[in-house]
Amino acid sequence: MFRICRSAEFTSLRLGADKIEQAFPLVRELREDLTLDAWRDYARSYFALKPIEESHRGIIVAEHGGYLRGLLSYDVLPGLFGRKSMAVRDVIVPALPAGQQAARSLLQELFEIADAHCCDSIRIDLTAGMEWLAQEWSDPAGRVFRLPVTCFSSGSRESTLPASAQRPPPQPLRLVKQTVR
Repeated sequence: MFRICRSAEFTSLRLGADKIEQAFPLVRELREDLTLDAWRDYARSYFALKPIEESHRGIIVAEHGGYLRGLLSYDVLPGLFGRKSMAVRDVIVPALPAGQQAARSLLQELFEIADAHCCDSIRIDLTAGMEWLAQEWSDPAGRVFRLPVTCFSSGSRESTLPASAQRPPPQPLRLVKQTVR
């Protein structure tokens, strides 16, 4: 059931167990404190099969020349009256010269999955550094793409990737007022 979408020699497909470690350096672009073990656990959680009527989720990668150039995770969510939508997060597409091609390949694969699950919209949450994708992907009215795509940016580097338990978050600086005599 793995579909492969091709766009200008880029291939987008679901992340397989054999590519989890290869994706690790790319994922660290989004979360520097992520450990390999935490990434493995997170990625493997997406391989747990659920009934298609209940939900569908996955991680998609864009590949070119044997290298991973983009990654995102998604969930198909049920709504009222049988309507479904797709929620996308943890988007990583470095804005290299090939970034636009990787982004198009990932979006094409999202459309294939959304169509297969009868979704009527796609919501994409972009973290800091990935805002450039909003220009490529946003179509809230569904005039350009075959269904509405809305991008949101939190302006932070927060993601749903697990935080490393080995390094505590940095503490804010504390200013102390001193009086000089």
